[in-house]
Amino acid sequence: MGNMSSISTVNLINEYVGINIINYSIKSVSDKHIIKHDIVVHNSDDATMTAIENELKKLYRETYPDYTVVKDTPEEWVLQSNEEILNEYTVIMDVEYSNIIGDTKRNSVTVTVAQEEPDSDKYIVTKIVGIIN
Repeated sequence: MGNMSSISTVNLINEYVGINIINYSIKSVSDKHIIKHDIVVHNSDDATMTAIENELKKLYRETYPDYTVVKDTPEEWVLQSNEEILNEYTVIMDVEYSNIIGDTKRNSVTVTVAQEEPDSDKYIVTKIVGIIN
């Protein structure tokens, strides 16, 4: 799940480790929403990583010249589109899953998916509500 999600690794480890999806069915998919495209670079204290991060920032500025830097802190740097350009959907599913102990649970789960990049056919999970470990 970590490979297809923009949810932070810490949250995945703390909340979703040991979840095994057994079965699911999609109940509904919301109308399309348009959201702004964010590009996040996490800053580190390591000198080698800082050089790489600065190159990434330069590359992103060149790739997206009409985007605006909306956050520039010691922790992270965020470049954001000025217009709303990514498609986002809310999907409600009935899910049967088991936790690490083997207890089987059923729940209605809401998943938010958004385009990974402008003009991309690939979508990523940005939010999961309803799966409890």
